[in-house]
Amino acid sequence: MVLVSVLLPSYNHEKFIAETIESVLAQTIKDLEFIIIDDFSSDRSTEIIKKYQEKDDRIKFLVHRENIGISKTENELLNMAKGKYVAFLNSDDVWDKQKIEKQLKVLERDENLIIWTEGEIIDENSKLIGMKFTEKHGASRKKKSGNIFEELLYNNFIFFASLLFKRENLGDLRFNEKLNIINDFQFEVALAENYDYFFISEPLAKYRVHDYNTIFLENKVPIRKEYFFIFKLFLEKYSEKIPKKLKLYIYQKIIDLSISLANKSEIRSKSYNPFKIDPFRFIYNIKQEKIKNILFLRQKRKIYRYLAQIQPKSLKKFILALTIVLRCNKVSRNLNFWINFILFLLK
Repeated sequence: MVLVSVLLPSYNHEKFIAETIESVLAQTIKDLEFIIIDDFSSDRSTEIIKKYQEKDDRIKFLVHRENIGISKTENELLNMAKGKYVAFLNSDDVWDKQKIEKQLKVLERDENLIIWTEGEIIDENSKLIGMKFTEKHGASRKKKSGNIFEELLYNNFIFFASLLFKRENLGDLRFNEKLNIINDFQFEVALAENYDYFFISEPLAKYRVHDYNTIFLENKVPIRKEYFFIFKLFLEKYSEKIPKKLKLYIYQKIIDLSISLANKSEIRSKSYNPFKIDPFRFIYNIKQEKIKNILFLRQKRKIYRYLAQIQPKSLKKFILALTIVLRCNKVSRNLNFWINFILFLLK
């Protein structure tokens, strides 16, 4: 059995793919297979990859006849992998030549750990911009090793191209093929549900920023739709495992994204009830009536923000929330809302 399977999905990165491939072939650990699948690139990516394949028989290269998306491509790569351990990288990222070697040393102590490392941010010309990956993703002070399942549910701060993990531990786990931008988020959370992570603070990989990666898509509709989908999935799947505070945070994210996308007519809202009693249901009901009044939208935002902070002993916050609710006739006349609201306060 080969020791490590390096899996690379390629798509329209002719400017970067050569540097990416060379960083894998330069690894100090030579016992690896390097599987590359090009997802029907329209540039010179396939031509460049074939030249490297001719020089190194560790490279296995496939080309799709049509574009099927990143998640399906990564699942295909996983199904082809034969190594004891698996590592992914994107076709615009770069590894330090000792990345795999240093990660394997950690796995000698516990081969079931999910190993990830710090990363450096580089630009289109491979120049360092002076920022670390965890800093860019607001994770400098977050817990990065051990059981980080709940930490990851708040937001994704894992450098996906730095991961190394045991293939056998995946079982049937695969990437969600409904996601094509932040598909790694759900995948990493699923790993964290069952296995501990280990963080190497040394930057052993480089994350490239350019016009088309997710750092620049945070406020775009497609990525917000995927976050909306993921946070709903988290509530449905993990509701019984996580504390109420975290459920409330995820629910707030759903509402924020729902309001934002509803304003752009991108989604039709549905009611979700992670607390069994749901004082926020009215937000979805009102939005389904397609009310476009800007002031009313502001009121709705204020309502859920105040409700989110309410504690049974906090009279001031209760009065503030109640005052805003009373201003919304469509809400205050809804008997179900008042029943749920009171139950929420008493719980």
